[in-house]
Amino acid sequence: RGITPEIDLSAPPVDPGVSALHALLVHRSDGGWEVVDLESTNGTVVGDRPNPIPPNTPVPLADGDVVKLGAWTTITLVAPRS
Repeated sequence: RGITPEIDLSAPPVDPGVSALHALLVHRSDGGWEVVDLESTNGTVVGDRPNPIPPNTPVPLADGDVVKLGAWTTITLVAPRS
């Protein structure tokens, strides 16, 4: 798709709670990352927040943050070690 990093969640087992266009990871000019929920059906949760993040609103991410999508899919951000 030309997006880096590309994350393809279509391989089995498919999480039925992840939308086809669920969320977007955005690489900031300062080297950091943000996640944006793309108005997904089931929302996107960052860390231990009790509620999903607001749609179409960039949320900054830090090393070790966990992004929860769908019923069981999680993405953990890990900064490269030098």
